[in-house]
Amino acid sequence: MSDIGEARLEIERRRLVAIVRRASAESALADAQAIIAGGIKALEISLAGDGALEAIGEIAADPPDGVLLGAGTIRSAADAEAAVASGAAFLVSPHLVPPVVESAREHGVLYIPGVFTASELARALDAGAVAVAVGSALAREADGAASAESARQLVELTR
Repeated sequence: MSDIGEARLEIERRRLVAIVRRASAESALADAQAIIAGGIKALEISLAGDGALEAIGEIAADPPDGVLLGAGTIRSAADAEAAVASGAAFLVSPHLVPPVVESAREHGVLYIPGVFTASELARALDAGAVAVAVGSALAREADGAASAESARQLVELTR
């Protein structure tokens, strides 16, 4: 089975991917650790934060057992290349970015574009996407940080 197929099956099996969107690598790493401690084992680190690639690299260098690590807010083929080089096993974008479809395919990683309408879904599938993102849930503390408890609550919702 390909890495693309394995990542897709793991996300389907786990049913929940936590999105870490923080301004620094340190805060992203702290959130990732809390989320993992709470039982969520699929993480998407958003490239919206300055330290995202550094955080991905640190987690990928010594990944906790069973963690599937991806990168989000991928807006270009250059973003995709940098995320894969840092250790991302899957890529997510808020919308379809056709050059990322090809880049992900070349690197053997799963690409998940965001869709909202039936037309966007059709375009994503026509472009070769094998999975799409349709919505998200939000669970964090008042200060914006993730906690192990909020992660546990989301895990319970998926059971």
